Amino acid sequence: MSDPIRILVAEDHLVARVGVTTIVNMQPDMTVVAEASNGQQAIELTDRDREQAGLSIMYLIGRDYGTGNAHWNAGRLAAELDVPGIALAPVLARLERAGLIVATEKEHFVPGRDPEGILLADIVDAVRTLQIVRLTIEVRAVATAAQVMREVEAAVRERLGARSLKDLIAAETSD
Repeated sequence: MSDPIRILVAEDHLVARVGVTTIVNMQPDMTVVAEASNGQQAIELTDRDREQAGLSIMYLIGRDYGTGNAHWNAGRLAAELDVPGIALAPVLARLERAGLIVATEKEHFVPGRDPEGILLADIVDAVRTLQIVRLTIEVRAVATAAQVMREVEAAVRERLGARSLKDLIAAETSD
């Protein structure tokens, strides 16, 4: 059996969106991989931009949390990073699902655990694995190209090593 058709449901009415999603997911050859309340929600950051945003978000939240000043919410982060909130929301959601950030009762984000225990590689991995719908044909990798991509991943892991969010914050404050 071939892979199911991957569907993005974009509908501004919640009841209609849930209904369409339910019907599509009942089809054996289709699956809803993302939902959006409008076309703007389908805006996607590039892989590099997601990684940069993830590291920047974690830096800002971790830095200010250490001072007892947890004031970063989605809107302030979007403004600080000059990114539309609608494009930043999936990155924040993925960081939250990975347990790297949590929202307070006032909807401010704080680190999900001690910054020393949050590895930079974990941040990058969390935003890289973001489930974004791609409305393009997937490329079948040539063996040598696949090997190069494995080498790129290994180089990233090696370079980041055991560096933590605490190290990132300390590097900025020591400059």
